[in-house]
Amino acid sequence: LSSAVRIPDYFANRRAYRRILWRPDGWPWVDPVKDQLAQQMAVRNGFKSRAQVVAEMGEDVETVDALAKALVAYRGTVIFTSHDRAFVSAVATNVVEVRGGRVVNYLGDYAAYLAALNREIDAEDEAAGRSTPPRGADGRRATADARGGSQGTKSAAGRERELRREIGTLERTIAKLDAERRKHNDGLLAATDPAEAVRLHEAVTKAAAELATAEDRWLALNEDLARLDAD
Repeated sequence: LSSAVRIPDYFANRRAYRRILWRPDGWPWVDPVKDQLAQQMAVRNGFKSRAQVVAEMGEDVETVDALAKALVAYRGTVIFTSHDRAFVSAVATNVVEVRGGRVVNYLGDYAAYLAALNREIDAEDEAAGRSTPPRGADGRRATADARGGSQGTKSAAGRERELRREIGTLERTIAKLDAERRKHNDGLLAATDPAEAVRLHEAVTKAAAELATAEDRWLALNEDLARLDAD
C-alpha cells in the first residue's frame, strides 16, 4: 500500500507540496449497510470525525458540502441518486421512487416523502382492516395485525414502506438519543459536585444503552430491507 512519487523540485518547494491534501482512493464496501452504520457509530462516539469518514471514502468533506450548497443554489433541474440521507435531506425538493415496476413522484423534500409513505401505509392497513399498533421507545412497532395475522399477509410494497417508515423513525430517535448523550457527557466533564457527576454518569450510561438498542434495530431493519429488495 506504499509507493514513491518522484518530485525533482521537492526540496526547493517543499512547503508548497506539504500544503497539498492527498486523498487516496476509497476502499470498496464489503457490506454497505454494516459499513455505513459502523462509520456513523464511530463519528457519534467521537472515534472519528466526519471529515475522516469522508476521506476514507476517497472524497473530501469540503467538496461534498460545497456540492450540496451549489445544488441548493442552482435554479435548474438536477436528477441524482444517493444513499446519504443527510445529503438528500439538504438538496432534494422532489423524490422519485422507482419500485415494483412503477415510478411515483413525491412532491416535497425527503421529510415530506417519509410522511407520504406513512400515510400510504396507514391507508393500506385501514383498507385491509389492520390496526396500527403503537411504537415502543426504540421506534419499533409490533408486526401482528388486528386479526392476529403476521406481517406476511401484507404486500411486498406495503412491507417495504413500513420498513422505510420505521427506519426513518429510528433515525430521528438515534439523533435525539445521541444529542442527549453528548449533552450529559459534556455536563459530566464539567461537573464538580460528586452527586451531580454520578447523576450525569447514570444519564450517559442510560442514553448510550438506548442508543445501542436503537442502532441494532436500525441495522436489522436495513438488512430486512436489503433482503426484500433482493427477492
